[in-house]
Amino acid sequence: MGLGKTVEAGVIVREMVGRRATARVLVIVPAALRAQWKAELASLFDLSSTDAHATWLRTVTRELPPDVNPWSIPGIYLSSIDFVKRPEVLGPLES
Repeated sequence: MGLGKTVEAGVIVREMVGRRATARVLVIVPAALRAQWKAELASLFDLSSTDAHATWLRTVTRELPPDVNPWSIPGIYLSSIDFVKRPEVLGPLES
């Protein structure tokens, strides 16, 4: 607690996104802290992130062509540890 993890991560993410417009960043946090991280990335670093959860994955998978991996699209994705370790999420993420 209070060790500046959000600030340090925000600096790294901002640097990555600033260097490449096609950067893909996945921030994995405990589910209870997702909203806090989203708010702090936005307020402290002016970074908008996508909430990567089950509903998002279903929607995006339906909207994209079948050969496009949702995790391959540039952006900042914020997800929970428990969600990312699900087999249906981890497989495409590893690809």
